[in-house]
Amino acid sequence: MKILVATKETQGQRANDYSFVPEREIVGFGHTHDGELVDAPCGCQRAFTGTATDAATTTVKVIDSESTPEEFIDDIVAANAEFIFSTDAEEAFRQEALELLQTADHFPVGAILERRGWLFRERTTAGLNRAPQSDYKRSQCDDAIELAGAVA
Repeated sequence: MKILVATKETQGQRANDYSFVPEREIVGFGHTHDGELVDAPCGCQRAFTGTATDAATTTVKVIDSESTPEEFIDDIVAANAEFIFSTDAEEAFRQEALELLQTADHFPVGAILERRGWLFRERTTAGLNRAPQSDYKRSQCDDAIELAGAVA
């Protein structure tokens, strides 16, 4: 199973890159401000958030994990326990975990990704030029629901 972890690889390809997450920490999508521009100073539309540190990074790596999808989902829910006040909130974090798995699955192991809003793009060591087919736009519901049925 593929998952996303923090990496410092390719940091600096964009002038507004940042990384405050330890190497190989599992990441989530983090919180974003509605209407925030991708390159705004806040950086939330470019960020992945470490599940242990709650720090942010603009680059992640796709790795192979020995965890099962169920274990990964439980880990994401547990990492966000302080934000869970209802079954709806817990379900939202389960949904996020499924979407993280789906995003990772779209790219090959070893790929370095950046986030541009809800568009995920593979970076190369040669720079930001890449084939358009490497882009992945996160769906908000339908695909993750289908994946949930496959995991359940």
